[in-house]
Amino acid sequence: MTLASTSRVQVRYIKETTLGTTPAVGTAKNLRITGESLTFALTKETSQELNAYRAATSVVPTQAEASGSLNFELSYAEYDPLLEGILQNTFTAFGTNGVGTAFNATFTATTITASAATTGSSAFTTLKAGQWFTVRDSNTANDNRLFRVSKTIAPTSTVITLDPGTPAAVGTGAATKLHAARLSNGTLQPSFSIEREVNDVGEFFVYRGMTPSSMSLEIASDALITGEFAFMGTGSNQASTSFMPAGVPTASKAYDIMSGVSGTSCALWAKGAPLTGTFVTSLSMSYDNALRAQNAICALGAVGIGSGTIEATFSIEAYFSSGAMFYQEFRKNENMEIAFTAFDGSGNGYVFTLPKANISSYDAPANGKDEDLMVSLEVTALLDLGNITPELRKVMFIDRLGDAVAP
Repeated sequence: MTLASTSRVQVRYIKETTLGTTPAVGTAKNLRITGESLTFALTKETSQELNAYRAATSVVPTQAEASGSLNFELSYAEYDPLLEGILQNTFTAFGTNGVGTAFNATFTATTITASAATTGSSAFTTLKAGQWFTVRDSNTANDNRLFRVSKTIAPTSTVITLDPGTPAAVGTGAATKLHAARLSNGTLQPSFSIEREVNDVGEFFVYRGMTPSSMSLEIASDALITGEFAFMGTGSNQASTSFMPAGVPTASKAYDIMSGVSGTSCALWAKGAPLTGTFVTSLSMSYDNALRAQNAICALGAVGIGSGTIEATFSIEAYFSSGAMFYQEFRKNENMEIAFTAFDGSGNGYVFTLPKANISSYDAPANGKDEDLMVSLEVTALLDLGNITPELRKVMFIDRLGDAVAP
């Protein structure tokens, strides 16, 4: 008898059309994970009948639920469908799959100018105020640098005015390509069928109706970027053959894992500018959809899954320095924008932005001798209702910058 090993477990998934139903056609995707806790729970009640034997006569299932988490190390493009599931929206890609048509560029410190008007999905005018992007193939010092569209001057078909915090190096570049794709919170709640294959014993478990509930990311100065996706689902099954549609699953991406120090664009932004003179040791992000199961008679397992109020937070640990790092903003209850980056060594990555955030807690205790004084902040995301552009009234943006990513 072969005993199974966790080292040979493969997880894959496919997006559902109907909640709790694994599609009969389509292609599943293998997923890179560091661990999982997928499970199926049956709530059972024991009969309370009275009898002469002082014994229970029945145990009956009354409720069923699939749930659990997938743990991962962050890498480019691998988890985009799950990021879309968490934010309940889809990436809007610039150009083709996030890469624009090549153009001849003139760079100044404050602008990027195309020699001819850009058009279609590669038009500069499709970029939004405050959107992040990178350029490549210009053969200038601007390749793979992080840029941001001005929040006050809209792009034209030939000119992008840059945010003051992301100046360009002066130069010209033929065949320059702009890289950008943006995801923001929405209301398009998806569900997935997730399968665990135990390869060495040929067993398969499927978890259906798995709706992304929450996501967390952990970034530290001396570690890989790690995270977790949590799900609420409807049901499960087990067999000796796969539950996914016939065919070979799509292989996982092969991009490098990101760390707290990887990439040339590693930064924390606050109040519309990169932080200088402040050194962060760790940052945690949490995004929760507050899901709830919707149960009904004649159905063992949820008939629906409802979404609640978004709760998004950043937790920041930094060295205390002059300026007291946002203590006055905390005391005066002032809101501000905050953002952080996550990139690999090849310039592929993400920018996570809270356009309106409130410092909900602030602590800088001196716990003992011979220690660095640290400040701990808890930042809560709010809906940016004050934005003059309705489509930018959001809780979070995730900008994807790098290689083209096919849907």
